Amino acid sequence: MAEQLETYNQQLDDAAEGFRNVKEAFPQLEINEAEISQYKIAPETTSIKEIMSRPVQQDLEDQLGENPGTSEAAEDYEQLVQQQGGK
Repeated sequence: MAEQLETYNQQLDDAAEGFRNVKEAFPQLEINEAEISQYKIAPETTSIKEIMSRPVQQDLEDQLGENPGTSEAAEDYEQLVQQQGGK
């Protein structure tokens, strides 16, 4: 369990780094990579039962709202910029 927890926390660090890279490339995006660290789990503070008791669907709804809608993938860079409100 400790190794899995360490790997999980490392993946969160990696994700935060990825968000920083995206934010550098697209500064107009509202990304707060610091929020990712709130999901880290310190060793011996949370039981596996507590971690697994909350449904993934509920976590997604909390983050995205009940009906997040859909968006189409941009076909090229200019379309991406337009979708993000750029000129």
